[in-house]
Amino acid sequence: MKKYLAILTVLLFVISCKTEKKEKTVETISPVDTLIEETKVKDYDTLKLCDKSFLYNIIDTIEKVDYFADRVVRDSISMNFDNSFLTLKAIEKYLLEKDANLVNRSDDTLFLKKNDGTYVSFVDSLEYEYFIYSKSFQNENFYLLLVHFYEGVVYGLVDKKSGKLTYIWGKPYFDKSGKRFLTCSIDLLAGYNPNGLQYFRVENDTIINEFSCETEGWGPVHVKWINDKTVQIERKFIKFQEGDISYESDYIELILNVL
Repeated sequence: MKKYLAILTVLLFVISCKTEKKEKTVETISPVDTLIEETKVKDYDTLKLCDKSFLYNIIDTIEKVDYFADRVVRDSISMNFDNSFLTLKAIEKYLLEKDANLVNRSDDTLFLKKNDGTYVSFVDSLEYEYFIYSKSFQNENFYLLLVHFYEGVVYGLVDKKSGKLTYIWGKPYFDKSGKRFLTCSIDLLAGYNPNGLQYFRVENDTIINEFSCETEGWGPVHVKWINDKTVQIERKFIKFQEGDISYESDYIELILNVL
């Protein structure tokens, strides 16, 4: 009997030691370490955007979807003009008829219908600030305006609930949740418009700017969300050759977690 008790004691001691050893080898892995491990297989490099660094990788191409569902109609209107401002006003005239239940214009004043049925108005300025209706988002609670200045343009998001206007550099590209978006704006020559990226979060009725960065040597022209932390971006570069100017593109996949 004593012999069996001795054997049992030894076995319990061995099992206890193995369990303790396993517990001691368990390590806590940080989210950043996990992210880096996940992306090692893709050989990501570090991209510096102003004072922030991001993981990125060059890819072959990205799938593009027309930003405006009625792009063909807009393009057909554009063919009748060689002036950008007149083109935008002509497209707005078409949109005012198309979305007459949401938006209307009286001379220099644009009216947008809020969720409660009242209207918020935007008056064109004598200092060359013209508010031009561009789109009503179906899944996100915003209108999109194009704000045209004497030289250059930016965009504006109008909250359908509050009527608040937020100026942004370019067209917003929302993720599936509608709670994040990137804007991209390119101006590699004239310098009238911003040239770079902005990243925003939407919390309740507030748009929070996570970062704004003007890029050097390239400009973003298209964004596609892959998931809530990864986007694909088309970049354009200027190429000077024998007095001629041309553009070249490449495509990157960018991880939005800041390193």
